[in-house]
Amino acid sequence: MDRDERLKYICTKYVSIVEAMQQIDNNSGKALYVVDEKDRLIGSVSDGDIRRWIIKTGNLSACVEDVMFPKPRFVFEDDHVNHNHFMTEFALSSIPVVDKRRRIVKIVFDTGVTKAKKYSDNRLAETKLIIMAGGKGTRLYPYTKILPKPLIPIGDI
Repeated sequence: MDRDERLKYICTKYVSIVEAMQQIDNNSGKALYVVDEKDRLIGSVSDGDIRRWIIKTGNLSACVEDVMFPKPRFVFEDDHVNHNHFMTEFALSSIPVVDKRRRIVKIVFDTGVTKAKKYSDNRLAETKLIIMAGGKGTRLYPYTKILPKPLIPIGDI
């Protein structure tokens, strides 16, 4: 990953949360790493952090500094660490690799290999359909007054 590619995943603490949301949306990485004026890693912010902030405060004019997690996980470039194992252990989709000054050298992304191993026993192989039905069902009212959403008939089924 070259410098220009890394910049898609890095921002400063002064970026607004709206700009951060746009950057996360554009990079499809689910997170940004926050650096200070000397390019040292000081935090991370995910799309979930931003969602929780907006729900809690309703403030869209805040800066990333207000939302970021100030103790991000990272690995040093000299460490001999299995990045995928590290990300799986801490449920991360990416991990920054930093130098001795905590400047981001590269960002390693989850390859999905470890996640695929989790479900290799094919427990859901015979499953034809799974219905995700969260929420109160207000759009389907009055049907949901009688039946929960997963049990509402669709066509003849």
